[in-house]
Amino acid sequence: MAMEDVEKKQRELLPLLEKLQKASGEEAVKIGKQIEAKAKELEKAARNLAAAITPVGPRNEGGETRVVLTKDQRERIVAQTGVGLEVLVIDKDVAGWDRKMPGTQKRIIEQKALEMAAQTLMKQARKKAGEDLIKIFEKEIPDPVPEVQEVIDILKKEGIDGLPKLAERQRREGEAALEAQKTGGDQGTS
Repeated sequence: MAMEDVEKKQRELLPLLEKLQKASGEEAVKIGKQIEAKAKELEKAARNLAAAITPVGPRNEGGETRVVLTKDQRERIVAQTGVGLEVLVIDKDVAGWDRKMPGTQKRIIEQKALEMAAQTLMKQARKKAGEDLIKIFEKEIPDPVPEVQEVIDILKKEGIDGLPKLAERQRREGEAALEAQKTGGDQGTS
């Protein structure tokens, strides 16, 4: 129906264009206004046709590109990772993806979806590992020393991702304590 509408609007313009070539003065202005109105109708019909035939594809929503995965892609991702993904969300370098997405092959989109599923699995595993560590510490060490209690608190608050920061802070504190002992020890012997 939409294509027929566009063709009809095009045919309606032809006689007006022929009249315009022969007209002059007031009549030419009147025909020009009719052509303008018909051209707007044609543009609207063409936009409706374009919307009707444009497939659902990637969309930029709030600074991220979202691609709905096909049924086959979803099934392969579940089979390979156990993670059910409906939509691939790309939030890094969105501008670059928006430009190249229309020509991106399905296998590339599936590869990105697999990477996203792997990241989801990794986050879940890290969270579970942190929870397991907390259980072990609390079960095996009922009255922990302050350093161990600090590890437990970090695990509860930040998960495993907080441990490297804690380790770095403790390393710096240890070095500072050693340095203080050296300088304090040197002062006592002189």
